[in-house]
Amino acid sequence: MILSVASKQLQIFKTMLRLTTFLTIALLSILPLTGCQQAQDAADQAQDTAGTAVDQAKDAATDATDKVKETTDGAVDQAKGFAGINEMKDGVTETISSVQAGDFPKAKEDFAKVQESWGSVSETMKDNKNYSAISEGVTNVQASLSGDNPDSGAVVGQLQGLLKNLGEAAKG
Repeated sequence: MILSVASKQLQIFKTMLRLTTFLTIALLSILPLTGCQQAQDAADQAQDTAGTAVDQAKDAATDATDKVKETTDGAVDQAKGFAGINEMKDGVTETISSVQAGDFPKAKEDFAKVQESWGSVSETMKDNKNYSAISEGVTNVQASLSGDNPDSGAVVGQLQGLLKNLGEAAKG
């Protein structure tokens, strides 16, 4: 779609350039049929019109290019966010398995990876409706795991809630 917009803008620019050339040739071909001064005035006007058309075409092409770049940048950020969400979901699933096995040192290690992923994608997710719930979930799980004797039932519940929010965020 992005390439389609840029392609259409390029076609418009080329068409305007051809039209400008055509108008210039047409006006110059009238030169022998009219008085020299009138022909010169017509040629000057044609040149001015052609210059204006070219400037407008350049402006339109620049605007289209800027819009394509903005759209592309947004799409890249969104793709990075979704990749980060998938990494987080995998890490949360691994953390749940470690907690259920009673291996809290491994659970802390697994969850550290989740936190690292969150740190790299949180900025791209600020506009996502699940941002606050995910941020709060990460904070709550980290706090629960930092104790000496974490309550595995509570931690698993928090992790499942976080996993649910991550899944909803991935849907957009």
